[in-house]
Amino acid sequence: MINMDVSIQSIQYICELAKTLHFKKAANTCNTAQPNISMQLKKVEEQLGVCIFERTNKSVKLTPKGKEIIGMFQDILKKIDDIKECANPKMDTLSIGIFPTLAPYFLPIFIPKVRRIFPDIKLKIIEDKTQVITQKLSEGELDCMIAAYPIDTPVLESKILFEDPFYIAMSTQNPLSRYPSLTIQELKDQSFLVLEEGHCLRDNALEICHTNLLHIDQTYRAASLETLRAMVASNAGITFMPKIALDNNPLIAYKPIQNMSRQIALYYRKSFYDKAKLELIKQIM
Repeated sequence: MINMDVSIQSIQYICELAKTLHFKKAANTCNTAQPNISMQLKKVEEQLGVCIFERTNKSVKLTPKGKEIIGMFQDILKKIDDIKECANPKMDTLSIGIFPTLAPYFLPIFIPKVRRIFPDIKLKIIEDKTQVITQKLSEGELDCMIAAYPIDTPVLESKILFEDPFYIAMSTQNPLSRYPSLTIQELKDQSFLVLEEGHCLRDNALEICHTNLLHIDQTYRAASLETLRAMVASNAGITFMPKIALDNNPLIAYKPIQNMSRQIALYYRKSFYDKAKLELIKQIM
């Protein structure tokens, strides 16, 4: 039985010697002393019980068995490089979940900045309802997610990223559109349009309406924030619109209202194994 105790460094020295067929040149490339390469080579040959190089005072050349061994050593070094690349978070894929009432407005700002600052990162974005991406993150299918705070899931930790104030979106035909800002009392006679179930923005709107006794339109549920915007533009009702989603639609007036907002947070698993990638995620956010 062959006793194998060959270091990666010894393999690197021997592969470089096979490339140069010159001890001094190999030593210079490997930034070591020539006797060190000779010593490492002798140790490996003794352990393997074969002669890798045929050498004289004037020449160094590979033996037939040595050519086979060098080929295998080169494969080992290639595997080591692959492992290093795999372990490097900057060369990895970063999978992020994000919910639909944030994604269209946040990602066009976020993605170009990430690509400029961290050009080696491959981004994988999953856009879905909060419940879906929360499950995917909890089960390890995502590295992190960006969602409204709070989410009561024991396996996740969170970090607040920013505050996103709510505005009241209404048709410019609505008499309240002439007001510079609005109060809850001025909204009592209005009908609020909301999203369908599963959207966290719907939960925000329902909570505000129930707390302040505001009327909710029960006849219609929008599938997206853009559908809500179209309904508001047609004067079918009013709605809550996060500041990040405001636009310059000439048919819509956006009015600030005090003390109403959502918090956007970064979520990741408490047990997340890749601490280097976790730190990278925090840097990006």
